[in-house]
Amino acid sequence: AFGRLTTLPLRPITLVYGENSSGKSSLIQSLLMLKQSVDEPVSDLPPTLASKGSLVNLGSHRELVHRHETSRTLAAEVTLRPRASVVPAGLRRALMPMRLRFEFGADRRSSRPLLEKVSLLNSESPEPIIEFGVFDVDTDGKARLPLRGAANRRFALRVHCINHAHPVWGI
Repeated sequence: AFGRLTTLPLRPITLVYGENSSGKSSLIQSLLMLKQSVDEPVSDLPPTLASKGSLVNLGSHRELVHRHETSRTLAAEVTLRPRASVVPAGLRRALMPMRLRFEFGADRRSSRPLLEKVSLLNSESPEPIIEFGVFDVDTDGKARLPLRGAANRRFALRVHCINHAHPVWGI
């Protein structure tokens, strides 16, 4: 339903209303899918969105992305506002609030939405500060990219890119 970045602030009480086909059901189903992904994880794969389960059945990655374009990723972003005492004083202005973006692509084997990238951002720039890629881990402990292949594999997040031009490094 959402082809471009859409911000939906959620509060303790949130009313969802609007015209037909404006995305109300998509929003609610997305929240149910996130809950389902935590409560009913797919055991044979690394982090995936549980698009099929007891709360909702939204189909494969193809059915989840805008216009069924399988080359698209599915992304969710969370804004974190930790207590000031948790963040070192020198980093508070640069990092707060912090944002985490999770991007999911299609797993070729199962067509499930599979975690591909996690990015750390701040409120001042749309560009990530650091990106973490998801890697397969061989039995010898060495990481391989990309994360695709057989079930029952191990995985790890590794630093994929540090944006040295980001304003946060000027602190």
